[in-house]
Amino acid sequence: MKTKYPLVLALVLAWMCVIALIFGAEFSRATVSQEKSLYDRLGGAGGVRTIVDDFYDRVAEHPRIQFFRGGKYAKVDQDKLKKHLVDFIGSATGGPQKYTGRDMTSAHAAMKITAAEFEALTQELSATLDRHKIGHKEKLEILQIVSSTKAAIVSQ
Repeated sequence: MKTKYPLVLALVLAWMCVIALIFGAEFSRATVSQEKSLYDRLGGAGGVRTIVDDFYDRVAEHPRIQFFRGGKYAKVDQDKLKKHLVDFIGSATGGPQKYTGRDMTSAHAAMKITAAEFEALTQELSATLDRHKIGHKEKLEILQIVSSTKAAIVSQ
């Protein structure tokens, strides 16, 4: 098709391409900013609860972790503790939960948790995440959240 105005047509097409690129970039940015929260990527409430339940079972009897500190905390309300863990992880990963437990320092001060025990705990969390086929990116994010509590939890 021949036109009398090839330059005008070329300019219109060029502007249409520029506009398409701008809208494409904006759409791409909007898509990236709408990435699901870590909480959602972990499976929401059910996923977080499943991970916490499995993790709790792994560490409760682990000899290197001494979760109940040689029986000192054997009578703790385990359901309440699990709820605190779910609420903490849920809240920290973008879920609707609100952690209402004590701050990390006062909650763990009397336990005298060592760096080696904390490391064993994070290894068990990592193994739990692997067992539930949590993606590498999500695994690193949740391990970073837990690692950020180390200074408040480890006392020796």
